[in-house]
Amino acid sequence: MPLVRAGKVKGLAVTTARRMAALPDVAAFAETVPDFEITGWNGFLAPARTPPEIVQKLNQELRAIVDMPDVKQRLVGFGIEPTTTSPVEMAEMIRRESAQWARVIRRAGIKPE
Repeated sequence: MPLVRAGKVKGLAVTTARRMAALPDVAAFAETVPDFEITGWNGFLAPARTPPEIVQKLNQELRAIVDMPDVKQRLVGFGIEPTTTSPVEMAEMIRRESAQWARVIRRAGIKPE
């Protein structure tokens, strides 16, 4: 990101569904290839069988941290568009992405060594 902003390299496209706020002049692949989206993400996970009230409290506190203006600004500076979600939505996203990448791996014939 710093090299693109400094004009030392040219950003060709971002793999998110839409242009990134931090790089508004860099197109999204989806502008040329419809439905193309590959995003990286980070999340917090708790051990299986963690009591739901603890999961909800952790989620509430982590959301508050991500929503702090200085934290949000720092993340955006790294090229991260901070978002928050619920534990149920996160579990669904993990299931969806696991299925997506399993299909890619099978189609490509990728095998562990």
